[in-house]
Amino acid sequence: MNPSYDFTGQVALVTGTIATPMVTDMLATGELDLQQALADLPINRLGEAEEIAAAVLWMCSPGASFIIGVALPVDGGYTAR
Repeated sequence: MNPSYDFTGQVALVTGTIATPMVTDMLATGELDLQQALADLPINRLGEAEEIAAAVLWMCSPGASFIIGVALPVDGGYTAR
């Protein structure tokens, strides 16, 4: 491989609304409306941190070695709707 064409790290993960402590706080204070958030997600649930971690792990694996220059949506179908 020509070293001038090193594309290492040229992948992005685009996440949806993930059930994190911050989102839990936003739901509790009314800053985020759960029904509205779910209405935007064809999967009809919030994502889990483990699902994002699994996508990152895959992107770092040999199985994704030919994936370069992409923004991978891990968003419960938000961008596909």
